[in-house]
Amino acid sequence: MRLFTTRANRGGAEPTHIIAILANIVDSAAPLAQLDAVCYCYGLLGRGEESMDAIAKRHGISRQAFSKKVERLAAEFGISPRGGMRPTAQKRIYQHVHRARVALIHRFQPKAS
Repeated sequence: MRLFTTRANRGGAEPTHIIAILANIVDSAAPLAQLDAVCYCYGLLGRGEESMDAIAKRHGISRQAFSKKVERLAAEFGISPRGGMRPTAQKRIYQHVHRARVALIHRFQPKAS
C-alpha cells in the first residue's frame, strides 16, 4: 500500500493520504487519542509494550471506545489489520457465532405472561 498519492500542482506534489489522516486527527475532539488510534492502526503502538487497555486508560476512555476508533480509522483509510487487530475474516466469523449465540439465548428464554 502506498502511503500517499501524488498530484502535480505547480511543480509540487501533494501527499493526499497523509493530509487526510492529519486532518482527521486535528478535527477530532480528542486529538491525542486519535493520534494513538492511528499509530495503533499502523502497528506503531500495541506491539507488546502497552496494551489497548493501557492506551485507552491513558486517554480516559474505555477499551471498547478506543477499539471502535481504531476500527473506524482502519475502515476509513483502508488500513489492513496489524498488531493486536483481528483480521476481517476472523471478525466475520466471530460476529456470526455471536449472533447465533444471542439468537439461541433469546429462543429459549421463558416468555413473561
